[in-house]
Amino acid sequence: MTQEQINALQVAIENNFFMPNHSQLANVLGYKGRMVFTRFLNDQVNRNAFDRLWEKIKYSFDTNDAVMLYIPELWDLSESMAQGIRKEQFVDLVQHKHMSEVPENLRVRLDALYKEDYLLYSYALALFYAKVAGCNPNEMKGVMALVEVIQQVDVVLFKQYPEEFSAHKVAVDLITLVQEVSSPGWYNLMHTIGIIICYYTHPLYLDERISKDYRTMPFGEDSYWIAVDRLTVDNAQGTVGVDNAPCTMWLLEPYDDDRGIFNVLQIEADLSQPVQDKQCVFQRWGFFSSEDSMRCAIPQGTKMLHSAYYAFAWDETDKTLQFELQKQRSSKSPIMLPQTLKMVDDNSPWMPWIQANEEDIMTFFQTKCIAAFGFMNTDIEVTDVTISRHVLILHTKREGETETQLYSIDMEQYPSLKKITPWDEVAVFRSQTNGDLYAYWYMIGVRVKLV
Repeated sequence: MTQEQINALQVAIENNFFMPNHSQLANVLGYKGRMVFTRFLNDQVNRNAFDRLWEKIKYSFDTNDAVMLYIPELWDLSESMAQGIRKEQFVDLVQHKHMSEVPENLRVRLDALYKEDYLLYSYALALFYAKVAGCNPNEMKGVMALVEVIQQVDVVLFKQYPEEFSAHKVAVDLITLVQEVSSPGWYNLMHTIGIIICYYTHPLYLDERISKDYRTMPFGEDSYWIAVDRLTVDNAQGTVGVDNAPCTMWLLEPYDDDRGIFNVLQIEADLSQPVQDKQCVFQRWGFFSSEDSMRCAIPQGTKMLHSAYYAFAWDETDKTLQFELQKQRSSKSPIMLPQTLKMVDDNSPWMPWIQANEEDIMTFFQTKCIAAFGFMNTDIEVTDVTISRHVLILHTKREGETETQLYSIDMEQYPSLKKITPWDEVAVFRSQTNGDLYAYWYMIGVRVKLV
């Protein structure tokens, strides 16, 4: 317990920063009543009780000491900004431009925060925007304030950064998520909007968040899974077999090496029949690094449908995943998974069927993955990328042709392209909505229309 911690928590509790009132915060933290906060504000809490309270808040809101200690500055700075800066200056603040138009006393503090940590800077802008827009999460019902701010900020920034498709997807997904799983309070608003700002302005930040938020899972490049209850064991023969032909399989493919996000194909398989497109559904699974839980959902354009959270346990010896649905975090119609999934190995009775159908499975997988994000495949291959100070040029060829077609992209029009290198993977897809061609750097979620 330090005086800096005491000051930070005092500001947070007095302003109902974490939840709209003390009773709700007590419930989240597992206290029987709000008296702990009254005692703290009256300087009646000892060191051990304070340390427990501090750690409970950090754990419950998945934050850290650095952010907690910055709460007084972020709160006071955003209050002053809401009084001295116009809402229309938000984009300039996001880009840290035209700062001479900001009152000097605020500019000095904003410059210092920008140099310290861009996420903290984005937190200050998030609080400022909510306050200047009149969206108070402690006064508006439920998560209305958070939804309203997400919608407004997303509209403003997507217009400014039209290439940032993944940032827009995250914003739309978060609107659905916060409506299904109530996340009230100033802290949740600050964190959610701050993350969205970072996704739009720093394309590599999305990659950093994936590395931080999701854990590596030891499943290999591609792995097939099936529910344990579909197995039959012949104790006399010591063998494992199939209880009947029809079953559900899951194919997991890492979104990227050493990441905990997986593209998943759920296959309603009949082992006596070849695989069919209509039997396959594309999903995304993510295994969180800070807790033993995962989220699965069905991507559809910019939305994530049937979002479900599961507590999980991985058994390395048996190669099994055990799941328990977390109803309070999941949507009203979540993806339902078996209690236990077992990885299919080379000796499995399903392996011959998988090997016989693998080419079709992979074709369906790729097509559905692309379609899930609003695209269709093309016969256009990117053969080279050249970048100058102002222009990015895609060198492309159509399948079966030798002539090269060049697509020139103005980098001034798409600021995020300045952080792309010629070695970053890029593909050309066609929009399902209007048929237009797009260059898509899918690892960082940048998309640019080709003309």
